[in-house]
Amino acid sequence: MRASGFVALLTWLGSVAAASPAAAQALDKVDFVRNYQGNFGGIKVPGCGFHHDTMFDPVSLLVTWTSNRPCFERAMQAHAARGDNRVVVDPRADYHGGEGGGPLDLWHDPATFGRFLKDVRAHTNNRGERFKVLVFMAGDGHIATFLQGGREGVPDPEAERHFARDVRALAAAAADQVDGTAVCWECRNQRDYMTAGTYERNGALIAGLFPLAWHGQHVNHTSSSWASASGSREGDDPNGGSGSLAWSRCLREGWCDGLLFEFDAGPQYLRPDAFPNYTGFAGAFGRYWELIVRLGNDPQSVATAAGKRHGWPQVDVLAFEFILDAYNNRSDEAYSVEWCKKALAIGGWGCGSASWRRPR
Repeated sequence: MRASGFVALLTWLGSVAAASPAAAQALDKVDFVRNYQGNFGGIKVPGCGFHHDTMFDPVSLLVTWTSNRPCFERAMQAHAARGDNRVVVDPRADYHGGEGGGPLDLWHDPATFGRFLKDVRAHTNNRGERFKVLVFMAGDGHIATFLQGGREGVPDPEAERHFARDVRALAAAAADQVDGTAVCWECRNQRDYMTAGTYERNGALIAGLFPLAWHGQHVNHTSSSWASASGSREGDDPNGGSGSLAWSRCLREGWCDGLLFEFDAGPQYLRPDAFPNYTGFAGAFGRYWELIVRLGNDPQSVATAAGKRHGWPQVDVLAFEFILDAYNNRSDEAYSVEWCKKALAIGGWGCGSASWRRPR
């Protein structure tokens, strides 16, 4: 090879190497959300000590991985056989006593949790897809509250420092194993766990430590964002209670990617037709329609919104959580699948609580 050709080749290889982190980041985020299929609380796995035999991924998988590997493998196979490719996990497992061997807290043992993530991600489903993980970072009881003395609107700097130490240690041990993150479990609608300012500081920290992950914000049906509620006594909300501003700011600052929507449970979910509303989508679907119109960026959401965005920015949306009734034996997997189909007909990239995705 002529010298000039060799230099050109080295220059090209260097440009590819420099571009590869950005390409990997974009690819990882896009694949994670656009091909999402998970069922984190509606699959029956008898004989493993799960509540009503129902697997709740954040607890069931971690506890069985540490103490009952045959049940862990059965649980992963149950996902795989259904075509699932995403699981929801948490370093702390304490729900209904830990389900089959808990409670368990690995927040101060990030190396072990990292090995768990690596094992989960080594499994493949019946389509040949590798599993990816969505890691919840707070609201699991490891830090009891981010409010000083439990006072509404008063952040606790020491709790935030504790969180920062834990998340930095997790990133050092396993940043390359975390495909998606969530700041916390529905921790803003009740306003008794962390302020809007704390939420944003934690969210920005997570995004900085896990730059290749997809960053989801988990809110229940009563909320559109983590912004302060009307009449709240919180004084540190940088968004002044505006949900649309909260999303605009986090997108501009680069620490959020999308919404993990949680539907209303109980009668609104089980008997939606008994609860008609102005949206034309009965029961718990009505609130989902409102959020899709405001926020959804997928093609079905765009069609549903028909241009009526009401000044909100657009983000990824997952029809994430509708597990409570299935988990407590009030509905079954077939009902969850039908719910997922109807939800995705309104909008969203995928479902988190039913083993189904749009055909291609």
